[in-house]
Amino acid sequence: MNPEGGMPMETSAAGVRPAGAIQGGTPFRLYAEIASSEATGWLRLWNAAGQLFEIGFRKGNPERIRTDVVDLGQDRYLLAKGVVSPEVLQEVHASDGRYIEALVTRGLLPPADAYQHLTSYYRGLLAKALLVDQGRYAWSEEPVTGDGLRLGDRWALLTSIGRRIPFAALETRLGERVGLPVRRADDPRIPWDGLGLAAGELRALSFLDGRQSLAELMASHPDHAHTLLQLGCFLGDAGLLRFGEEGEAPSGPVGANRTAPTPAPAAPEPASSEEAVLAALREQLAELEKKDLFARLGVPTDAPPQRIRNAYLQLARAYHPDLGGARGEVRKLRAQITALLNEAYDVLSGPGRQAYLEELRTGGTQKVDVSAILEAERKLHVAIALVRERRFEDAARVLDEALALHDAEAELWAYRAYVRMAAARDKDAAKAEVFADLEKARKLGERSPMVFLLSARIANVLGDGAAAIRYYERCLELDPGHQEAARELRLLRSRRV
Repeated sequence: MNPEGGMPMETSAAGVRPAGAIQGGTPFRLYAEIASSEATGWLRLWNAAGQLFEIGFRKGNPERIRTDVVDLGQDRYLLAKGVVSPEVLQEVHASDGRYIEALVTRGLLPPADAYQHLTSYYRGLLAKALLVDQGRYAWSEEPVTGDGLRLGDRWALLTSIGRRIPFAALETRLGERVGLPVRRADDPRIPWDGLGLAAGELRALSFLDGRQSLAELMASHPDHAHTLLQLGCFLGDAGLLRFGEEGEAPSGPVGANRTAPTPAPAAPEPASSEEAVLAALREQLAELEKKDLFARLGVPTDAPPQRIRNAYLQLARAYHPDLGGARGEVRKLRAQITALLNEAYDVLSGPGRQAYLEELRTGGTQKVDVSAILEAERKLHVAIALVRERRFEDAARVLDEALALHDAEAELWAYRAYVRMAAARDKDAAKAEVFADLEKARKLGERSPMVFLLSARIANVLGDGAAAIRYYERCLELDPGHQEAARELRLLRSRRV
């Protein structure tokens, strides 16, 4: 919720106060506290210009990233990357700004490409959010509903973004901490082995002994000076380093007092009005459960995105469970009402709005589940990584899960055929299932080079050189620059001479 909305300044279960000012590395501290406590909710960051970045965490993982900065929209990203032309983009209806998902829904962007672009786009947006160094924030523990995307390991993401802090800003952000003794935290909330630190960074960390300051260490190890300054900044912001003498509270703009003061207990609602409040909340909950999603927010079906957002925010502020120190059943009812409002906003502000409108008109329709498609694509990448490690049985299991989510992707069937053959002890016995998968793959992907590349690999395993040559040739017809197909084709032809 907006920190100007009168929220009580209590510390949440994640250890985060519901609102406050951003100074230097505050977003890194907030991210680390939310991620380490595996909290679910929305972190909202306003920069000095009032621009909003929203990070939706599910169990500590950042899965939904939004912003109201027009220049950071998906349409600008797609145009900058040359993914689509302006003419094509104008024909795509994405009132919620989620153009990548809309392109997938209309069949204008392959799911494999969409997954890569979504991951790249949201990682970049997350970086811009965490690098906000002045402004204000608000944290609200609430369900994060709707489509989400796992961007990678939460701690490795933190490290990759920490490396983006401009060099000129490092000393300013560290402040007086640069001159204080520094050591690794004794009981870090974040697993060191999950940070994805490079060998040089681990070497630099080994110099921290709790007696020397960063300034002294940089003078003693000039080759590691930049790395020490960088690590000291973002790891200090995240709470993995301690500055000052043993037992002394960390200093500096972020490390100052990391424990929020104990607030005065909120005054309970007057007993005389409690029954009236409960009755009103029960009635409101019952009414909302009967209404369609537009009626829940009190907007017409043709309401523009900004009107939907404004209506949602107004209602969310009125019914948020943290408002006014609510307790017991009052808090529970407010949380239930808030969940219904969240559901309405997530659908009406996302790619599901058009499908929901059609459902209202027809009484039901089959929806395109973009989140299932993208999750299947993510599992495909996991399976490919397992194939590289020759863990074929594990890859087959992951591909089974992917196909259960989305069975209209040719490469999923082709890869499952390949790993089934690779994992089979009896190749002849596996042929029936393998060929069935390949048949589906070719029907779905008549023009997919990967389908024919994997078909050729399977033919090679079975010793059918003639078929392998045909499939490699087809792969090269579809992708003349495919190096592996060209190399394998030359090898096979040389053997047949």
